[in-house]
Amino acid sequence: MPSGQLFKRIGAPSYLLISLSLFCPRAVTAAGQETTASVNTYSGEAAAVRADVVGIKTSVSDTGSVGASGGERHSSALTFGLPNLVRGEVAHATAFAKGNVSASEASMAHLHVTVGGNIITSAFLAAHAHARCTGTGVIVSADPNIIGLTVNGQPVQISGKPNQTIPLPNGRIIINEQAKASTKTSGHISVSALHIVIDGIADVALSEANAGISCPSGPETCGNDDFSTGGGFIVRSGANANFGVAGGIGVNGNFIGHLEYIDHSPNGTRVHGTSVTGYTRVNATTRAIDGTARVNGQAGFTFHLVVTDDDSSGIDSFSIQLSNGYSASGNLMGGHIEIHGDCDSDDD
Repeated sequence: MPSGQLFKRIGAPSYLLISLSLFCPRAVTAAGQETTASVNTYSGEAAAVRADVVGIKTSVSDTGSVGASGGERHSSALTFGLPNLVRGEVAHATAFAKGNVSASEASMAHLHVTVGGNIITSAFLAAHAHARCTGTGVIVSADPNIIGLTVNGQPVQISGKPNQTIPLPNGRIIINEQAKASTKTSGHISVSALHIVIDGIADVALSEANAGISCPSGPETCGNDDFSTGGGFIVRSGANANFGVAGGIGVNGNFIGHLEYIDHSPNGTRVHGTSVTGYTRVNATTRAIDGTARVNGQAGFTFHLVVTDDDSSGIDSFSIQLSNGYSASGNLMGGHIEIHGDCDSDDD
């Protein structure tokens, strides 16, 4: 594994700086990080892949940390590949920390890992981490989503319990790896959908997310921040259409976010968002996101998305329309849409 080829950072992080709050005054630092006049402090970041192979570190779609003052960050890649280690598609990562909540997530599809003589694959892989201030203390939770996992050609049954371990001849795989701690005034949680350890050789975390918050004075007054994120897939013409998306409104009213989308149906399409140009609150559970994109490698297209985070039914949905006439929509068959506010009422 020549290090000059293997290790590079894929999916550069971007700042997501939403400034719709009506209650909390904000400032922007010289580095572009938004801050909030808040007694709360935060931590949070996510990455699709974080790897250390023989002491050489790399990552894919790594958001970096939101910092103690909070904010929003995102990173994505349509496809990715680290030679002789891992490849996949629609890598997506976001981190959101405002008001009473810190939340992060990472997802990817068509994962293929080759490490230490082992082959690990998964159709879809995601993890979400939440830390939230309440009147009775800080609540932390994690929500992994792993579909179609195989190890050396054998399907793996997911128990649903944290830290399920699959032994390897030269290491182990930890499924839904979690570490958490919370008190009345602070809490932190980290989760990796998969953590592959090859003793003395490699340490690879896949769909990794962590979130933390400290609220010594209890819950704050809610602002009006609004930011939508999600990774998953719908089914179109019998095949998976995988996506990763983020959208919101940034400092000075600029729109921010990303879109990665690959439709594996016959005559399917590949979409890499190049900018977000619109973000609309349709109703309490639905947002519309507009932007520009490269479609099948060609520039000059626009997209219109409608995403629904329906906690009451537990069924989220995603639809996409392109300016070339392509469209697809449906309920998510895997993954999750989340509409974030700075005083989220739940951890779904």
